[in-house]
Amino acid sequence: MVQLFDFLDDYTKQHFHDEEMYMQNIRYPEIEVQKTAHKKFIADLAKLKTEYQTSGGNISLIINANQMIIDWLTKHIFNMDKKIGAYAKIIK
Repeated sequence: MVQLFDFLDDYTKQHFHDEEMYMQNIRYPEIEVQKTAHKKFIADLAKLKTEYQTSGGNISLIINANQMIIDWLTKHIFNMDKKIGAYAKIIK
């Protein structure tokens, strides 16, 4: 679990930074909505990581972490991030 949290922490921070730079470069009109979602994910991940460090891990924490990742993949990437691609196609 520690390795998973560390990987997700490093990966998401770099990915979000790169994505936000891209959105800025193409002047994506919903960049602030994206930034807010990114900050929330990072905060939620930090909270789970702290909870894991405090509790030593339990089934509830593992389920919550799993659900958070699934929600992110299904709700954010397939909805919000698709809009970035659609916008990029329009401005080309």
